[in-house]
Amino acid sequence: AQFGEDILVIGIRPSYYFSKKSLVLFYTGLEFDYISYEFEVSRGSGIAIEPFIGLECFALKNFSLQFDIGPVFLSIHDKNYDVALGGVDIGGNIGVNYYFSKL
Repeated sequence: AQFGEDILVIGIRPSYYFSKKSLVLFYTGLEFDYISYEFEVSRGSGIAIEPFIGLECFALKNFSLQFDIGPVFLSIHDKNYDVALGGVDIGGNIGVNYYFSKL
């Protein structure tokens, strides 16, 4: 989830790992997000869908860094002005993971 003053983005992102027996793991997935915003002159909501590919690198047995990237398909509707916008952009995610149990 992501949020800021008057902005909320929350979603799910199921992933598939091609291999689980390496220090560098390649994966793919599909992210689905709900977007909501409210400012002084506009408010609205929408969705974002992102197919992605990425890699996760283990620095220690239970600690890893990950990065993924993919096209983001956006669709947003402003309720105050009755305007709908859509488009495609590039999105990326960077993560730090700690695993509490052995892999």
